[in-house]
Amino acid sequence: MNNELYNYSPIVERPRLAWPNGARVAFYVGLNVEHFAVDKPSTSIWAGTSHLIPDPLNYGWRDYGVRVGIWRLMDALDRYGVRASVLLNSEVAHHYPHIIRAGNERNWAWLAHGQSNSVLHTDMTVAQEREVLENIVNTITRGNRSEA
Repeated sequence: MNNELYNYSPIVERPRLAWPNGARVAFYVGLNVEHFAVDKPSTSIWAGTSHLIPDPLNYGWRDYGVRVGIWRLMDALDRYGVRASVLLNSEVAHHYPHIIRAGNERNWAWLAHGQSNSVLHTDMTVAQEREVLENIVNTITRGNRSEA
């Protein structure tokens, strides 16, 4: 497949990056906040139960993140005054509005990260992919405005 979406740009020909205030290092905390459908296969930590529907063992660790893990991460980031950039599945806006509200209170940056981790965005035409991506971005934008 030829890449017609953007031009090739070797790093050796790009302008040098300059960080604010002459800083030599920059970093960001990127949190993946994802939705996994309980009745669909996805990433598994143990393949032995991945054929089950639902798969309680593998779904359990996925569900832990939005029920417990994210809140512990928020506490740690708050303690050190770190603002997160969140790689967000758009379905999170529907399923976990508490996370959206808490992130908005912290002025998190929201970055589109697909619809859910249970649906792959493959085998689409450019037009279909554009429509899916626009829907994802619009869902995240609406969710963040209504929960602010």
